[in-house]
Amino acid sequence: MVTFVAVLMVWGSTWAQPQSSEKNDDRKKQALAHKTEVLLPDVWLRDQENREIRFPTFFEERIVIVNFVFTTCSTVCPVLSATLQALEKQLQGQLGKEIVLVSISVDPLNDTPEKLQAYAKKLNAGPHWYWLTGRAADVSQVLRAFGIPSGGRPEDHPPVILAGSPHNGKWLRWVGIPPIQSIVDALDVLY
Repeated sequence: MVTFVAVLMVWGSTWAQPQSSEKNDDRKKQALAHKTEVLLPDVWLRDQENREIRFPTFFEERIVIVNFVFTTCSTVCPVLSATLQALEKQLQGQLGKEIVLVSISVDPLNDTPEKLQAYAKKLNAGPHWYWLTGRAADVSQVLRAFGIPSGGRPEDHPPVILAGSPHNGKWLRWVGIPPIQSIVDALDVLY
């Protein structure tokens, strides 16, 4: 018996379409997420330790889970950060090797590496959760690449979480606050 694998074009990238039962499993895993295209710019940002991070080569071949916050936020950012905090606990065996967590400031003019470090400390964020800021122009390029408006008021940013694989171009976007398990379940679709 010969089986064929169809190639599905998704916003300019190709994904091998799984066979029927595999396809249904993948659809369930992605039910709350939307496939999206992300073309990451080659810029330098700074992490909470004030280390320069070359975006996107820093991620190598790891899956990246990204959210967008600012340190003085009192509305949705704490909830987004709590979501990544729960993911950090659930994925701790894979963090650093296969997966990294990234929080990008939408307020680079005020969020210094020191402020991000203090914010991360409040959450007991581990060593594989990177908090990024940088020159406003560079952060703006990164935000636009992820489909996040830049240049406006930080409090106007949408609640968004993305998970993706920079090396193969597969990305999923959740708008709002997704259940932790829906993110975890969708990760294997990104490899």
